[in-house]
Amino acid sequence: MTKRSGHEGEWYGREVVGLLAFCAIGGISLSFLRGIWLDEGWTIWFTYPGLPFETARDRWLHDAAHPHLYLFVEWLLSPLTGTSVAARRLTHLPLLLLVVVPTILIVRKGTSRAFLGLLAVAFFSNPYFLIYFAEHRAYCLGMICTGCVTMLVRFIHLEACSGRSAGWPTLAWLFVLTAVATNIHYTIGLTVVALFG
Repeated sequence: MTKRSGHEGEWYGREVVGLLAFCAIGGISLSFLRGIWLDEGWTIWFTYPGLPFETARDRWLHDAAHPHLYLFVEWLLSPLTGTSVAARRLTHLPLLLLVVVPTILIVRKGTSRAFLGLLAVAFFSNPYFLIYFAEHRAYCLGMICTGCVTMLVRFIHLEACSGRSAGWPTLAWLFVLTAVATNIHYTIGLTVVALFG
């Protein structure tokens, strides 16, 4: 196997950072420019500021169609975001940092930088990613988890083919992302679990 240069890894790292910056700028812009739609109204109703936890939990149990992790986090943040749809959408901005950890792991190891670059372009240039970034729903988090799990599963596979262990940080991060994905949306959870097949 041809040894890859450190400069190549730096290039792929910069590529991902550039795409993250593009997504952040585009997502922030859309968060303020788009109007509210019906499902976002449901999210606000589930996580209204000042709503007692017992009341919120009852709403989730009786009316929410998916697991409640995303709603719980948004309920915790509701005193800060209020009822502003734009402010609630911007809670997706820190989620982009979830991509940084698998990127660092892969670039430092150097086994699958080309795959990382290709995946980053496909993932962050997807118009649906920007659309879902500017929606107060769980889809943005789901897409990030799915993309990161794809990166890590591929990375673990390539390391195993090279006779190396991916290491416990990789496995720990994979576990966290999989747990999050399977507890925010049923379809997203099934998609992530299917990646292990």
